[in-house]
Amino acid sequence: MGSDVVDSLSVSSSGTQSEFDVFICYNSRERSTIQELNTYFKQSGLTTWLDEERLPLGRPWQMELERQIGEIRTVTVCVGNSGIGPWQDLEIRAFLSEFVRRGIPVIPVILASAKSVPELPLFLREMTWVDLRKDSNSGLVRLVDANQKPIRLSRVNPL
Repeated sequence: MGSDVVDSLSVSSSGTQSEFDVFICYNSRERSTIQELNTYFKQSGLTTWLDEERLPLGRPWQMELERQIGEIRTVTVCVGNSGIGPWQDLEIRAFLSEFVRRGIPVIPVILASAKSVPELPLFLREMTWVDLRKDSNSGLVRLVDANQKPIRLSRVNPL
């Protein structure tokens, strides 16, 4: 078996295919909190991809979701008291694959609504997260900074 080898770190170039800075991955039960986060991101100058704003009407939404997962620069995985939803779980797995393939940042965010650190999928647990239950102001600043200037792995060798 091979091992994951990180060759180098590089700041994401402006030649990224996606027109969006960040994909917001969330459980629909946390919608009102996510709408507030989306507004904060936009006011901070980020271009967000949030399903309820970006999915085209009258067309199969799965195709657009797959396209964005393959092109997005960063993803913020938000988990609150409701845990991870079924579609969110599929999105997380796809984004973790993109982390391996393209080195994109996958940033778990523990929402203020979480009473404790929620159960996260094993590989997502290994990513450095932001815990908004402790200090939401500095957590949000860090999150915006990470999405504005993403550091991505330039190459990760899959197993």
